[in-house]
Amino acid sequence: MTRILVVDDDNDNLDLFTIVLEHAGFKVNSYSDPVKALEEFWPNNYDLLILDYLMASFNGLELYENETDR
Repeated sequence: MTRILVVDDDNDNLDLFTIVLEHAGFKVNSYSDPVKALEEFWPNNYDLLILDYLMASFNGLELYENETDR
């Protein structure tokens, strides 16, 4: 099963992505807090990352860089 990580601090966007992707048959892990997503991130566990670029703690690119450094 394809696994997708979605991180967005806008709960409406997060809910929309999660509902649509799960309905399409994907396994989705979603987080509104990028720090929590990073704490619970498992390297090589996801086939796709969907990351919001503008978040309060740090942006999606910084989150991606931290995740891939593990």
